[in-house]
Amino acid sequence: MDLPILGIAYTFCIWLLSLSIMFSRFIHVAVGMATSFLLKTEYNSIIWIYYILLTHSLLIRQWLF
Repeated sequence: MDLPILGIAYTFCIWLLSLSIMFSRFIHVAVGMATSFLLKTEYNSIIWIYYILLTHSLLIRQWLF
């Protein structure tokens, strides 16, 4: 094998390795953002449920008395 061909193959392997590292970091960030979004959504839905229950309980109390 010629030496330039080995250099090109080595450069390609390094490029492929760096590309896979960047892709795995992207996946890690994307998963972290999705998890953060889901946690915020869950928190907001709990607050919304409490608001609805409070409003209904106040309305029922007002109708009864």
